Amino acid sequence: MDSARRWLVNSPSVIHETIDGETVIIHFDRGFYYSLGDTGAEVWEGLRGGRTAPEIAAELALRYDGATAEIEAGVGDLLDQLRAEELVREEVGTPVERAAESGRPAAAPALGERAPFEAPVLTRYTDLQDFFLLDPVHDVEEDGWPNARLVAGARPNAGPSAERR
Repeated sequence: MDSARRWLVNSPSVIHETIDGETVIIHFDRGFYYSLGDTGAEVWEGLRGGRTAPEIAAELALRYDGATAEIEAGVGDLLDQLRAEELVREEVGTPVERAAESGRPAAAPALGERAPFEAPVLTRYTDLQDFFLLDPVHDVEEDGWPNARLVAGARPNAGPSAERR
């Protein structure tokens, strides 16, 4: 496991949301969506928080009952899959603080309360590929969508009814 590398979500091509312990990831350029549950969602949050793979494995070892080598292998395998699917890219330059984005690492549970470690699983879905590749919503300007481009003489934020006056 590479101890020095940090990873970023491959934005703007990739968006994600974590709800009730499951992370759903959409890769608009490839047209696939993915699911990460349980330990996979925790690894994803760790990567978003700027932590390295060994740091994430160490955090998981505090919360789960499993051999250190097993946990490190699970994190490393998931990271390999995330890179192969182009969901993350290596951070270049000085690491930036992203703690506000992803929160702090979860606290370790009290002794005796650790669940057994299960290797993270990345599940890829292809059933909506045509939809994602054709959908113009993800091809937006910084101020969002839908925003009509300004035409010469048009007033910003005037809306369709204001143009008819």
